[in-house]
Amino acid sequence: MATPSLPPNQATTPPNDVAVGKLIDERIEKERAYLMFAQDQAKKDREYFKYLFDRAVWFVGFVVLVAGFFGFRSFEQLKDEINTLTKTEVQKAQSELQGMRSSVQVTTDELKSTSKRKLDNVRVEVQKRVNDEFKSENITALVASAAKERTEKELSGIIRSETAAQVTKGLQEQQPFIKATVESQTKEVVNTLEPSITAVLSKATHDEVANSVAPISSQLTAYGNLIKIGTLATLAKNDDRKSYDALRDIWRGITPASTDEKQVADMTVMSIAREQYLRPVSDQRFPTPKTPQELKQLLSSTLANERIAALFQYPRTDHSLLPTVLQMINADQSIDVVVAAIRRLNSETGQRFNFPNYDEINAWWSANKAHFGN
Repeated sequence: MATPSLPPNQATTPPNDVAVGKLIDERIEKERAYLMFAQDQAKKDREYFKYLFDRAVWFVGFVVLVAGFFGFRSFEQLKDEINTLTKTEVQKAQSELQGMRSSVQVTTDELKSTSKRKLDNVRVEVQKRVNDEFKSENITALVASAAKERTEKELSGIIRSETAAQVTKGLQEQQPFIKATVESQTKEVVNTLEPSITAVLSKATHDEVANSVAPISSQLTAYGNLIKIGTLATLAKNDDRKSYDALRDIWRGITPASTDEKQVADMTVMSIAREQYLRPVSDQRFPTPKTPQELKQLLSSTLANERIAALFQYPRTDHSLLPTVLQMINADQSIDVVVAAIRRLNSETGQRFNFPNYDEINAWWSANKAHFGN
């Protein structure tokens, strides 16, 4: 079989192992198909020969019947005739079977020879194409491209390695200068920012301290206020009119205070007022009689008991004492003296004022003092 030629300027694709294997598999598949055809044909021939043999047996049987009908000279003659006929048919069948076997063998040999010759042609063609490819510019270009790519990769690695080495060396050589420059610039920046840094740190420290101390300071303030209220309550219960008035201002809402402070102030003010209201009037007198002039002087005594006794012993019909009584109600620092002065005012004017209604007393006096010669 002649080898197919390729066009002169057509680029050829080099066959690979897959393509060659595929061609060989196709050729073997064709041979296998032909062998199966030959085996199937032989099977059909054997069935045909069996059919002929069966017909021969029927024919012999028929001949025996006919011979029996017309008669033979002897049973031995009949037997010889049957054997002769059977051998003739068998030899004929064997001759035909041998011919079929010879035909199948020749066909198989021709098929194998043809397949071998075609495989040899394929191998020659593959080898020729491979040789042509290596002689063509395609392989040369492929090799050049691969060599260029490999060279570029190698050069790239070498360049990177050399560059890294040079950079490392340069950094090592410049390290003292770099260090000195960094330190110098850092110092300049720190010196420039030092006021700002100091201010920021100072503010941060102050804020941190303030935030830390604020709860404690607030608590201490609350404790201090409570202690102050307790001190005022103690003093007020011991006849200190100034402390009582301070608690009264808290009770009236004039002075701001916490809930606890208001509670202490309310209880103290109401307790003292109730105690003074329920206290019976005591008739305090001096051991020796005093003149009205002496009693007026004793109204300014430093002793609260003497001021109280002077208020009780001063003559009841002398209304000239009322301005002094009002002054004592508004300014005396003893709660007991203030209560005694209010009672003296009630007895002189017929009013029913209670402690500590200072505002009500002053308003009434402003409106009615003229009736008492003042």
